[in-house]
Amino acid sequence: MPLFLHRNSFNAGEFSPMLDGRTDIPKFGMGCRRLKNFLPRVYGGVFRRPGTAYMGSLPGPGRLIDFNVSGTMQYVLEFSDLLLRIREDGDLVTDSMDATVELGSPYAASELFEVQVKQVNGVAYFTHPAHPVQRLTRYVDAATETVSWSWEVVKWSYPPMREENSSATTVRASAKTGENVILHFTETVNDIEQTKDVFLDSENIDDYIGSYIEITHRRKDALQKLNLEPDEEENNDVHSESITVIGDYTVTTYGTWIGKLIVEVLDSAKSWQEVRVFESAANDPRNISYKATSQTNAEYRLRFIHESHSGNPNAVLEVEDTRYSGLAIITKMLKDGEVPLKDRCEVEVIKDFAYGAEIAEGPTPEDPDPQFSTPYFRLGAWGKATGYPRAISFHEQRLVFGGTEAQPNTVWMSGTNDFENFRYGAYDSDPLAFTLAADEASPIQSLLSHVALLIFTQTEEWAVLTSEQTPITPANLFVRRQSRIGTTQRPALLALDAILLLERGARKVRRFGYGNEGGVSEELTVLAEHLTRSGIRQMAFQQQPDPILWCVTEDGALIAMTIDPSQNVSGWSRHETEGSFESVAVVYGDSGLADEVYFVVKRTIEEVDQYYLERLDPLWLQKLEDDNQETLVYSDSAVVYELGSPQTVFTGLDHLEGETVAILANGEYRGTAEVDSGQITLPASNYTGVVTECENVVIGLPYESVLQPTKFELETPGGTAQGRTFQTERVTLNVWKTLGIEVADGPDEEFYEAAYHDPELSLGTPTPPPSLFTGLVEEQIDGAHRENIDVTVRQTQPFPVAILSIIPKFETHGN
Repeated sequence: MPLFLHRNSFNAGEFSPMLDGRTDIPKFGMGCRRLKNFLPRVYGGVFRRPGTAYMGSLPGPGRLIDFNVSGTMQYVLEFSDLLLRIREDGDLVTDSMDATVELGSPYAASELFEVQVKQVNGVAYFTHPAHPVQRLTRYVDAATETVSWSWEVVKWSYPPMREENSSATTVRASAKTGENVILHFTETVNDIEQTKDVFLDSENIDDYIGSYIEITHRRKDALQKLNLEPDEEENNDVHSESITVIGDYTVTTYGTWIGKLIVEVLDSAKSWQEVRVFESAANDPRNISYKATSQTNAEYRLRFIHESHSGNPNAVLEVEDTRYSGLAIITKMLKDGEVPLKDRCEVEVIKDFAYGAEIAEGPTPEDPDPQFSTPYFRLGAWGKATGYPRAISFHEQRLVFGGTEAQPNTVWMSGTNDFENFRYGAYDSDPLAFTLAADEASPIQSLLSHVALLIFTQTEEWAVLTSEQTPITPANLFVRRQSRIGTTQRPALLALDAILLLERGARKVRRFGYGNEGGVSEELTVLAEHLTRSGIRQMAFQQQPDPILWCVTEDGALIAMTIDPSQNVSGWSRHETEGSFESVAVVYGDSGLADEVYFVVKRTIEEVDQYYLERLDPLWLQKLEDDNQETLVYSDSAVVYELGSPQTVFTGLDHLEGETVAILANGEYRGTAEVDSGQITLPASNYTGVVTECENVVIGLPYESVLQPTKFELETPGGTAQGRTFQTERVTLNVWKTLGIEVADGPDEEFYEAAYHDPELSLGTPTPPPSLFTGLVEEQIDGAHRENIDVTVRQTQPFPVAILSIIPKFETHGN
């Protein structure tokens, strides 16, 4: 007796062959043995992936990075060997002279996938463990609305520094300010001063060139005093000497004075500006005790406009920090002949030192005044000798970096809303740094801003929490280990409300959760482990129209996971083309209906490797819903022609020279043709047998889409149907907006094409091409006796396929 089964969901995606017998898995009946160039949808059915449009070529291997300014303004950054170009809507961005914007990049092609980037508005920061932090800025001229771009190494307003020296080593400078200032490091042992090597992080001491160094001295004077009793012969407008202030300071007055006392600060233009004015009148004399904070390093002074006084009044400006720090950048490492010296260097002073004295030349210079030496110094945290951060994020209005070669599990956080300031302090908005108290020195691989700051290392996952969910401050910081999984350097990302990370080894994608009690995770590749065996190179998330995680693997494959945790959906699919996928990026779409998915695709054209930028048709779903059959893109590296007048010869196909292409002309499949001299001539219509001119034509590389569900399970009075033989007689497909579909008894059997034309008309009768079909399609199959129902659906024509369910009619045999 014939039996019927209804398979109405395929959104568990392609299953690993290792699960072929696991009919007990809840999602087994929603999985597929093969799901090639189909995308599972959250609703249960599968849709053929749209084709890709050719957008241009790259000079060589490259990587794409999204740059979303807003929901309606987006760019794609195209990196190749030592080069950055910018694309808008697929086109290369040009400058005011209509020349392509090409920015020099420090990243070689082999380094591109180790680059991490975070963006805030029109500014993006880039990190790589072997290069200084870079900044890309998009400028808009308010008057002309023209856009320009800049790419540069970040010049920190104050750089991140390492821990302050805690040994007996001291340093002294040959001068307080200027260039070519020599720093010398010594240590006194048994009252004998000896040179002391400090540049020990790298065998090549020249690696320290470009690094920062901070030198701190105790202040001789932490206050400035102003006599409020000016000489009668002098101007009644007087001021104190200036003092450098960073942090808290106080102003206090004593005695009886009449007039105005003004606190002033020196601005960047070297002009004194009022900070606060205090007045004391003859009918209401007063004294003041004022406390304030300077968030930046600045010069302050007191100014007094005198009217009268009695006694000996005065005012005192006093800083609470009794230390003063200067900053320099190393410009040269010194040598004794050919022998590198690790105890001295030459610097350019950026912020004046408190003291400096001439240092005699020679390996053991003598300082005429030992008070100029100080044990308080620290080297810059980042540089060629120590490495640069490999991870980056923004969190709570701070720019956050993590992990260098010298400090693999240290995190640096900028000042609040002061992204390029890393001068540590004790105030809530001050920059801070901390090192994970981990069992191992596993390097930080990536950072992610969520409710907490999440830190992913090579072997563990951590969360930076605060008490009562208050902001992170230097005094309010709790770092807790969440789990011990380990990740790659590919950044974790947020997909809807799911945190997705790539596990160490680059083969497993996990959904990660965290809390005060530790983290939990779910492996999302466990049902499709065979798709990631070469390792995942890059991930990008598309939200509209369906939530899909796109992944490029190390062997050039493209795989995708449809994911919606609220619907318990996570289904993988594989996607193939005539070539290999090298990179992927997703930006917001102009229509708002679909995000735009871009790829770098490597194709071999006339025996030469070419690298193309291609984009999935972002309007594929809208076209289907509007029955716009004439411009459907279901071929790869395609060119879409929408002409004002019809024609038969189509040019502009040089990128596909010598390739066999599929042709969709005015909605009809015209077969294939070979590109010759960058052009093709339309073949005759399959319905009229006549070559007709067309105005809406899509030409690109054909690709095959295949769907084969997992084995069908059937409970019988005798138990499972596994182990019996099956014979399929008919297959009914519930389809939506579909054309050109083929069905077979198995993947290696003969395929039968569904007939969508009016069966009462012969193919020789002039009729319009068949329209997209929605409904039930039945195909009779002369099925063989098989171990299971191996029904396979295929599409090779440049048309869409959407399969909502499959209903096989079959018989079983055997005990």
